[in-house]
Amino acid sequence: MTQSNAPQGGNRGGESQGVRVLATVGSGVTAFFGTGPLQGSTIAFVQAFARDHYGYGFDDIVNVAWWGVCAVGVYGAARMVSGVILRILEGRGLLSGFRIGGGFR
Repeated sequence: MTQSNAPQGGNRGGESQGVRVLATVGSGVTAFFGTGPLQGSTIAFVQAFARDHYGYGFDDIVNVAWWGVCAVGVYGAARMVSGVILRILEGRGLLSGFRIGGGFR
């Protein structure tokens, strides 16, 4: 017995894809604007921690690695929050007209 991968409920798959794209783009923008301030305000603490516990000479490596951690963290948090909010709005019918390629109905 095989199961179909077709979305249940008519055009629900297209709307869900639109919500996912909207959440992903919004999270990317949030990560762009949020990574720099977060990294800039925490890097001194992180470098001091690395110096105290792992010795000197790691400042550049810690700087690059911490930037990556901040970027992934901000993107992930924004994606999670926006995904939940948009799913709630979609479930209440407030985003029922948002589709990929079609805009609003």
